[in-house]
Amino acid sequence: MKFCAFIKDIGLHYIDEIERYSHLVIDEPQDPEHLHQLRVYTRRCRSILKTLQRYFDQNYIESAQKQLEEITQRTNRARDLDVMIDLLQEHPIPSVMKPYLDHIVDILHKIRDEEYEKLTPFLRQIPSYLSEMKNIACKSDKEALRAIKSAIKKRKRKIEKMLFSNTQTDLHKLRIECKKLRYLYELYVLVNPKKKSSLKRLKKIQDFLGIIHDREIQCTHLRDLAARDLDIDALLALGKVIGDLEQEKEEYQARLNLKTIKDLLEDV
Repeated sequence: MKFCAFIKDIGLHYIDEIERYSHLVIDEPQDPEHLHQLRVYTRRCRSILKTLQRYFDQNYIESAQKQLEEITQRTNRARDLDVMIDLLQEHPIPSVMKPYLDHIVDILHKIRDEEYEKLTPFLRQIPSYLSEMKNIACKSDKEALRAIKSAIKKRKRKIEKMLFSNTQTDLHKLRIECKKLRYLYELYVLVNPKKKSSLKRLKKIQDFLGIIHDREIQCTHLRDLAARDLDIDALLALGKVIGDLEQEKEEYQARLNLKTIKDLLEDV
C-alpha cells in the first residue's frame, strides 16, 4: 500500500475519533474514559503529524499541530482532576482516615464539574476546528512499510543516544520519545502484524516510565490541594496519600534499569 493512502485513512480515523469523543465528553461527562480517549487520539494524531511531517504539505502542518496542542492543553486540568479522584477513591488508607479523604474527593468532584462545564464550549467547536486537517495533502510515493520503518529507525536512534549519553537521562523526555516510538509502531503493526510483540515491549517501557512521571505530577497536585483551608484530619489523610505515592515513585526509580530499556529496544 502506498504511504499516502495509508496515512490518509489513519489520519481521518484519528480525527473522527477525536470528534466522537469530544461529543461523548459533553453528553456523558460522568465517564472520565471519554476525555482520556479524546486525549489519546489527539496525541496520536499530533505525534504522527510531527514525526512524519516531511511527507505532508507544510502549509497546513504547523496550524494543525497548534490545534491539536490546544486540545491537549485545554483538557490537561480536567484529566488531572479525573486521575486524582480515581487515585484517592482507590488508595488504601486506614478506615479512621477514610471519611476525611472522602471529603477531599467531594471537593475535587465539585472542581471537576466546574472544569468540565468550562470545557464544553471549546469541545463543541472541535469538528469545525479540525475541518481543515482533513484536507492536509500527502506528498510521498513511498510504500507505507518503508516510510514507517525509516521513521522508526530515526526515533530509535534518538532514544539510544539519550540512553548512551554520559549525562543523566531525563526520564520525562525519555518517556515522551518512547511514546512517540510506540505511536509509530502502532502504525507499523497495521502493515506488519508480526511485530505485535515489539509493541508490547514498548508499552512495558512506557508504562514503567509513566508511573514515575504520574506519581510526581500527582504529588504536586495533592500538595497544592493541601494548601486549601482543610481541617487537620483531612490534611493528615492527604499527607498519608502523598507519602505513599512518594515512596512508590522512589521504589520505581530504584528499580529503573536503563540497561533493561536498552535491551528491550534492541528487539524493537
